[in-house]
Amino acid sequence: MSTAELAAVLEIPQGTAKSRLRRGREALQAELEKLAGSPDEREAAVGGFETWVRELRGVMGGA
Repeated sequence: MSTAELAAVLEIPQGTAKSRLRRGREALQAELEKLAGSPDEREAAVGGFETWVRELRGVMGGA
């Protein structure tokens, strides 16, 4: 979903949706860094997550 679509569904301003997404991504990255045993493991996990997101967007019609 676009941030505009997300904001409409959640009934919040688009800026709020953007900032919540940014904070969520930052929190996810921090957790991945904690869990990874090495920088290579972290990069592999992040790359896998990004691949999953791209595939999900494809299934959902490129949203």
